[in-house]
Amino acid sequence: MPLTRSTAAQRAAASAAARGATRTIELAALLAATLATLAAVGLAAQARLASVAGVDAAITEGRVVDLRAVDRPDPVLPLLE
Repeated sequence: MPLTRSTAAQRAAASAAARGATRTIELAALLAATLATLAAVGLAAQARLASVAGVDAAITEGRVVDLRAVDRPDPVLPLLE
């Protein structure tokens, strides 16, 4: 039958050290996931803003119609053909 030659204080200290190492790894993984999420949101916002940037010029050129400003079907019909 095995005997334990450590005290309760030694076992508690060893457990706390192992728990601290695990928490450090968990914190690092959490920070990496947070940074990846923030980067993804930033890239999505940048792509959305880049696609909206040329819309004003396209409206001015007549390639795009602002449907909120349309009160009759005449401006839309040439684009549907």
